[in-house]
Amino acid sequence: MNIIVRSFLKEFSENFGLTSKYTESDRFEFFSIYCAVYNEFRSTSFNIHDMLTGKATQGIDGIAILINNKLCTSVQEIEDLININGFLDVSFIMIQSKTSDKFEGTDLGSFVDWVKYFFSAENDLFSSDNMKNFIDMKNYILSI
Repeated sequence: MNIIVRSFLKEFSENFGLTSKYTESDRFEFFSIYCAVYNEFRSTSFNIHDMLTGKATQGIDGIAILINNKLCTSVQEIEDLININGFLDVSFIMIQSKTSDKFEGTDLGSFVDWVKYFFSAENDLFSSDNMKNFIDMKNYILSI
């Protein structure tokens, strides 16, 4: 990790009280998720932990599902938005973070493969509760 990113990570970790609780790798994952979601959502009022896929999840560190400019964390919230708005404008944000200084094409290929697998009908390799919730939300959205 270069010195500039490390500085941003240090400031982020201090601002969110993450310095002593988590490893640098975990803090960088949180930082990556925060940056990606903030870039699309433009709000700081969200819980990064709601976007984590779980330690046992391969290839995807975080997922955010934005619907009608709301960050959704459950099927119930999606149902409520349908009832209120009568439509869904959906964006999926998929995040994979790496702390290494080099960028490997195989890492990107692996990430794309896992994202495609997430959107496939057969995605039973994902076993964490968090990931099952994201899959339930995705399946609900695609069934409408």
